[in-house]
Amino acid sequence: MDDTSSQRAQIARGILILGMINVGWFGVLFLANLLLYISLTTNPRVLATITELLKSRGIETTLTYATVKVAITIQMVICLLYIISGVGILKRKNWGRKFTVCFASIYVFVLFVLTVLQPSIVKYTLFRIIYPGILIWYFTSKKIISNFS
Repeated sequence: MDDTSSQRAQIARGILILGMINVGWFGVLFLANLLLYISLTTNPRVLATITELLKSRGIETTLTYATVKVAITIQMVICLLYIISGVGILKRKNWGRKFTVCFASIYVFVLFVLTVLQPSIVKYTLFRIIYPGILIWYFTSKKIISNFS
């Protein structure tokens, strides 16, 4: 294998891995996890336990069923966006690449705003910014852009 075909294979592998992470991990598995979470959060004791857990990690909040429902709905939308992104990437469609970059950029911006509004979540958001940052970096690379139609 020459350098060019080796590089193409690495690019294909990178696209496959990131596409599968978007669809499988952040899409389907997180969505399944959220559905399980919905069934657990109808119990007020569970909500109190989760609130205490968050407080022990330095995140000051009080959970109610209504706030959990809103948060889960938002997370479900995010999971669906990851699935759409991943499918577009796996099909090597330029709309999928652009969608991924836009979605990841908006996600990072929203996390930044949330951190400014509630500084106690800074450790949480710093970790959550890493993967979208990788997506932005990878899918704006000229070598990668040329692989999408």
